[in-house]
Amino acid sequence: MLIYGFQSILSWVQLGLGVYSAVMLIDAAVRREDAYRAADKQSKPMWLIFLGIATALMFLLPLLSFLPIIGMIAVIVYTVDVRPALRAVAGGGRGRAAAPARTAPTARTTAVAEAGRARLRSGPGRARRPARPTAGPAAGPPRRP
Repeated sequence: MLIYGFQSILSWVQLGLGVYSAVMLIDAAVRREDAYRAADKQSKPMWLIFLGIATALMFLLPLLSFLPIIGMIAVIVYTVDVRPALRAVAGGGRGRAAAPARTAPTARTTAVAEAGRARLRSGPGRARRPARPTAGPAAGPPRRP
């Protein structure tokens, strides 16, 4: 009796995972081809093949066999890695405003970027302060250590 209850639970889990992999297959199908290249991920046909095979395996083979587990790994990789990258490239998302158009860098933004890179090159905690004059009215009060 207990084994039948366990099989029933596994059947519902397998159905849920199969539906989820089908939803991810549809998500991959509606994304633009150039978004995959811009996100530097595999091509769209490659992901459609991976997710299509994973969906078929989830519905055809038992959940605890080897192949559906590999298929679920492909679905998880798409969900966690590829899908967010595609959304970031395409500007998709719920209620987010479109990203503003990038403007050409000005002399000030270029100088700020160079200063930031110089700080990063000097290492953590090693940011160099400009030398202060040691005498005269511009010297100011002495620094405390």
